[in-house]
Amino acid sequence: MFDRFSEPARRVVFWARIEAGRVGAETIEPEHILRGLLAEDQGDWVKVMASGFEEQPFGVAHRGPLPVPFFSGECAGKLRQVLANSASTGAAKADDVDMPLAERSQRAIESALEHAGRSTVGLLHILWALISDDENSVSHLLKTNGVSVEQVDNAIRNLQ
Repeated sequence: MFDRFSEPARRVVFWARIEAGRVGAETIEPEHILRGLLAEDQGDWVKVMASGFEEQPFGVAHRGPLPVPFFSGECAGKLRQVLANSASTGAAKADDVDMPLAERSQRAIESALEHAGRSTVGLLHILWALISDDENSVSHLLKTNGVSVEQVDNAIRNLQ
């Protein structure tokens, strides 16, 4: 399923899994995917690597300048704060425990694949899928923090 995902988009799922396990969730929810998206968008994995880890996620070293983040630092901070306040904390799960996508997350991933068409799925396709699903709380959270479907669509068009 993830073979059409860019390396950064795959890392979003990796970070989402880590976040879901950290809070003791049974499945990877859209909220976890948004946390993963924020981590990737803000270059958190590069910061982690710079802090002393020798191996890069997925064994791939980053080359060249980091892309310009979609979220401003202020917006990312607000989103992280809301997500942190709403996270239910259970017993943390080990990183090697297999964790499935929740149904809402599965729909978001499928939507991102459809929206990308024949292109590789990138971060903005995942963001588009999350914000386009009006039935999930992540869409509402993004919209109340100034992110719109139109902004994401424009950003995708500008990359093409």
